[in-house]
Amino acid sequence: MLNRHTRCCIAVLFALLAFARIAGAQHTIIKKGGQEVACRVLGGANGSLRYDPGSGERTIACGEVLAIIDERLMAHADPCAAALDKTTPNCASLLLKNGSVVKCEVRAALDTYWKIRTKDGERIEQDDNVVGTIMSNGEASFTDLKFAQQFMSDANTMRMINDVKQCPSGYGEVQTVRSQAKNLPRVQRAEKQAAIERAKANGGAGAAVKARTDTARGLMAEFDADKLTEQGMQKVKRLEGYMKTIVDGSVALAARQKQCEEADGLFEDPYKNQVETSSVPSGGGQVVRRKRSAHDYLVHLSLLGKKYTQVAVEFADLQYVGDIEEQPDGSYRGIISVQQVFAGEIDGVRVYGDVTTKNFEVIIKKYTKITVDGKKDLWDVFLGDISVVTTQRN
Repeated sequence: MLNRHTRCCIAVLFALLAFARIAGAQHTIIKKGGQEVACRVLGGANGSLRYDPGSGERTIACGEVLAIIDERLMAHADPCAAALDKTTPNCASLLLKNGSVVKCEVRAALDTYWKIRTKDGERIEQDDNVVGTIMSNGEASFTDLKFAQQFMSDANTMRMINDVKQCPSGYGEVQTVRSQAKNLPRVQRAEKQAAIERAKANGGAGAAVKARTDTARGLMAEFDADKLTEQGMQKVKRLEGYMKTIVDGSVALAARQKQCEEADGLFEDPYKNQVETSSVPSGGGQVVRRKRSAHDYLVHLSLLGKKYTQVAVEFADLQYVGDIEEQPDGSYRGIISVQQVFAGEIDGVRVYGDVTTKNFEVIIKKYTKITVDGKKDLWDVFLGDISVVTTQRN
């Protein structure tokens, strides 16, 4: 039921941007730590880069910048000497495992392969070979942060990304615009992360800092099985609410990405917890199953608009299966059974739908929280692995 580009954007999903022939060019600064800042780059000198994220001029050391993407999707690895926005607009790039770059126009992004048009004609590129993309609609992503670092720090790869002579004819100019309203959540996210790091450096002293996952916490000072299991049920319902927004193509991409971040906080470890997905081939036959991290799964949901014009996800018949059981490490685990109803439409016509019974692992464990009064051990509920029981077309 899910389209092909699920693994994309583990830590480096960023909507790149650009629009030509207007004042106040939009750029993206990609830091070496993986963070990105949407802004207007003002120039570089004496080892520092001046930029304006929409709230006034700031500076960053050039040595902290991995790359800059300008308004025409051209990549620059020398931030203090980059000549921005003075080149021909770029086309899409598929970045492959072997380090090569395919310049193209993407015609279709399907479950297991890309259908693309290069300067030599149409071709197919298998999804397993693609580890990163820079899309002409203003969106870039990598399957892992290491690939962003690998590609953006290699001069030859950057040259290939920027080689517009390898683009197919008639691919057009980039027209994606990122407004200041869409930039703001990205800037705030970076500032919040910086505050968290400062708090860690101080050993937790000073004012408490709320991490982004705090919004998902259901903290209790005393263990209460009934209340904690109810919180587990509520977190599954909360995940459904996030998913409804994440798959809604009418919602701004920045808002959907924010929902992905909030939903990450529901899991014990969104980068290790596994979510199993399934789909039934149109001609019938064996159900196709696949596993990916919870984070990748959520990011993938935000990209379903590439395959469908409208997507609907509903949960039904939520119930605990068996009792919550204590584990050797002192935590408690249980299973919530859910029926997930999925439907994908193209121009008002349903082209795929299924009903899948899934088991949600619920984990109850102690969580150490840093407060103004020091560290406190509190009980919390997390979601763990999600597995498929049965799937049928609907």
